[in-house]
Amino acid sequence: MTLRYEVTIDDLAELAVHQNGQMFGRRWLAISRWLGLVVGCVFLALFGVSLVVFEGSGYPAIAPLFLLLALVNLTASIMLWTLRWFVTRSLRRMNKDGRIDGFLGEHELELADDALVLRNRFVESRIRDGSLFQVDARDGYTFVYTRLQLSIVIPHAGVTAGDPAAFVTALKQKLAATAPTAG
Repeated sequence: MTLRYEVTIDDLAELAVHQNGQMFGRRWLAISRWLGLVVGCVFLALFGVSLVVFEGSGYPAIAPLFLLLALVNLTASIMLWTLRWFVTRSLRRMNKDGRIDGFLGEHELELADDALVLRNRFVESRIRDGSLFQVDARDGYTFVYTRLQLSIVIPHAGVTAGDPAAFVTALKQKLAATAPTAG
């Protein structure tokens, strides 16, 4: 099974953000955003009710708590945006110097019997089945991680030949079949 796709700078930035999100707890960032939104709505509702019930005195006792939660939510959002901006800017600078040419452009992944074969205009490499570590698919991307510190990003929108969903399914099955068993 073969998959051809095009990788852009934005795709590499998404890979970097995904890796950092796993490291820093992307779920925590998402939870804090939703929690901040819910708490903010509750605060506004309570504040509005208290203005009516207490005739303008507001809800001063819990206002600092809600303000703190809103600031945490804002900080998490700014951190994620800043990370994406910084990574994209750095990748564009490296691209001007030609340092990331092998990561950009057309790529081909082939699922062979004993390896995952990665080809681009600069290199062809074989990643043995035992070296595959993790396959993660989300938000229109598939991320393949190996034990050799190699990360592969497959942007589903950049696929020019092949079916990304079928390829990811086959790759996950291969990973599950070759995973070491405990004990």
